[in-house]
Amino acid sequence: MGYVIIEITHEEVILNLINRERLFESLLEQKKKWFMRYVEKKDKCWLWKGKKDKYGYAKSRVIKLTWHAHRASYFLFKEDIPKGMCVCHKCDMPSCVNPEHLFLGTQKENVRDMIKKGRKPIGENHPSRKNPDYLKRGSNHWKSNLTEKQVEKIKSYEGGYGIGRRLAKRFKVSPQTISNIRNGKIWKHV
Repeated sequence: MGYVIIEITHEEVILNLINRERLFESLLEQKKKWFMRYVEKKDKCWLWKGKKDKYGYAKSRVIKLTWHAHRASYFLFKEDIPKGMCVCHKCDMPSCVNPEHLFLGTQKENVRDMIKKGRKPIGENHPSRKNPDYLKRGSNHWKSNLTEKQVEKIKSYEGGYGIGRRLAKRFKVSPQTISNIRNGKIWKHV
C-alpha cells in the first residue's frame, strides 16, 4: 500500500482558508437576513415574532440547532458564545434579540443581575411571603406525614438524650424531621 504525496503551496493554503471564510461569511449573512424576518424593531428593543417558550424567551432554529433567539442573535451579530457562558439581557425583556442589549456572563453573574434588578423572587418578594394563604401548609400539604396535633405533641415533649430518635420511631418520620420541628425550622405555623 503506497501513499500519495500531494504538494500544496503556502499560497494555496491561504486561498483555501480565505474561500472558507468567505463561504462562512456568506452563510452568516443569509442567516442574519432570515433571522431579521422574525424581528420587529420597537423603540430600542428588537422583539421576536416567532416561537417563544413558556417563560417568554424566543426560540430560533439557526445552523441546524434550536437556540434561544437571544443567544442566536448574539452569535450572528457579535461573536461566538464561549462554553458555559450565559447571554444576559440589559433590558430584561426575554423576547428582545437586539444584540446591543445582550452581554455575556456566567450563571452566577446572571443570577446576581436578576436579584439586583428585582426579577428573582427572594426574601420578602417571594410569592410565599406575599400570599401566605396560597401555599398549602401542614397537614394540607400533599407530602405531609404529620398532623398539626402530632406536631404540637412533638414540640411539647421535654428534651433528653435520645428523645429525637424515640419520637421519630413513634411518629414514623426521620430524627432530622423531629429536630427540625423542635428547632423551629419547619412547621413554624404551629
